Amino acid sequence: MATGLFEAAVETFGQLAKAKPEDVEVQTQLGYAYLKAKNYEAAEKAFKAAKKLDKTFVPAYVGLGMAYVEGPAKGLEAVYHFRRAVGEAKRATKLDPDYAPAYRLLSELYERFREDHEKAITYYLQYLKREPDNPEGLYSFGLVCIQAGQYDKIERYIIPYLKTHPDAVQLLP
Repeated sequence: MATGLFEAAVETFGQLAKAKPEDVEVQTQLGYAYLKAKNYEAAEKAFKAAKKLDKTFVPAYVGLGMAYVEGPAKGLEAVYHFRRAVGEAKRATKLDPDYAPAYRLLSELYERFREDHEKAITYYLQYLKREPDNPEGLYSFGLVCIQAGQYDKIERYIIPYLKTHPDAVQLLP
């Protein structure tokens, strides 16, 4: 069911991109729709097109980083994709230091590909300064804190959220 929705989104944004070929936001949303539909090559192409339209549009950089790491890759190719994704995310933080998704991408990259819990936590803390109330981000942050044995950070960042959002049971260990 969800796959059909993502394909419908690709179709819709594809038509919009044809109608508005100079619209960086439409091109970027097309890239995110391709990501959801798991068409990573098309996503990469859409994000690169968006970056050509506007070299300062930060969501295109983060999307391109996501396309690099979500696509299938093994061995040295996976390392290369990791490095490219980190580069895109870091460029995004330089263009807009307040763009939270760039920090979340960096934290997920270091956790997933390097198992560098400390570096992942550092980036998650930057992310949480900008998006403290995102339950998905808090959940991922909590998992990294558990793996790093930094339970005090769970108490400091997640427990207060749970007190004001008791229905957020997905955050409970």
